[in-house]
Amino acid sequence: MPAIRHPLDVSSSLESVAKGKLKNVFKIALMPELEFSPVAQHWVNVVLIWTGFGTLAGLLAVMILPMRQTSSPVVTLFLGIVGSLIGLLGLSWLLKGQQFNPISPLGFLAAFIGAFLLLIIFRACSACFVKNDEG
Repeated sequence: MPAIRHPLDVSSSLESVAKGKLKNVFKIALMPELEFSPVAQHWVNVVLIWTGFGTLAGLLAVMILPMRQTSSPVVTLFLGIVGSLIGLLGLSWLLKGQQFNPISPLGFLAAFIGAFLLLIIFRACSACFVKNDEG
């Protein structure tokens, strides 16, 4: 009596394909590994670093100076990324052209300060343009 096979067991089919007996019955499509050029890989890394650390800087700024209404994650992300860009550009301007990235402790501090300042400006603008319904 033949052994009962599980319906998802394809080991014998794979062995047959490997031996070349059933070439067209079961094909395995393997995706080639996705490779970027070194320049593209560098820019992908830069974008991911700025997005990640900008988000962390924005979250820290919102935790320290919370808004009256809860802000959406998109606003926090935007404040963090743009604030970190402003903070690091300001630090680079103050230190006469040195380049910083948000990975270093000084860079993260500058990113947080930029996000915090942008959050203060955002709150001041929203207080001017949004009417208060309390009274």
